[in-house]
Amino acid sequence: MRPVHTFLALLSVALSCTITPIWSLVAIGKVHEVGGHEHWAPNVDYTVWSTHERFYRGDWLVFRFRKGMYDVVQVNETDYDRCSADHPILVWNGGNSYATQLNETGRYYYICSRGYCWEGMKVALVVENRPTPAPVPSPSSPASAPLRGTSAIVALILAVARALTNAGFALA
Repeated sequence: MRPVHTFLALLSVALSCTITPIWSLVAIGKVHEVGGHEHWAPNVDYTVWSTHERFYRGDWLVFRFRKGMYDVVQVNETDYDRCSADHPILVWNGGNSYATQLNETGRYYYICSRGYCWEGMKVALVVENRPTPAPVPSPSSPASAPLRGTSAIVALILAVARALTNAGFALA
């Protein structure tokens, strides 16, 4: 392998190790098991369950239910209030679980269309944008400040370049 290619390969690995963990923190949302340990079943108070949860864009809902007995139907507010699946947005009736990602902010409504909605098998929730993290306070003395963000990446690149040069690789 030519020295330039070796440098680029090492640089690529260094950047992936730095950027990938940061990106994964942003991209992965929380997983909400609908109903908690009660799962998706009749006679569960999903209003109480949903008020103890915060739903953000990018989070996941997981419905677990008895295969063949129940389904999950996403509906509008009117059909939610009437326990009607006349105008379904999405229907999931195969298997014993379903997972969906909450990609948009707004209100979501889910019911069971097999007669159990009237027994409380329905849930409404509001999805919000994830709050932005509070800025990290700057240290009192710049000399003691650890490298952050771009500075850390630049320092990493320079360290790799110096190590390669010291090892006898030509970077030009």
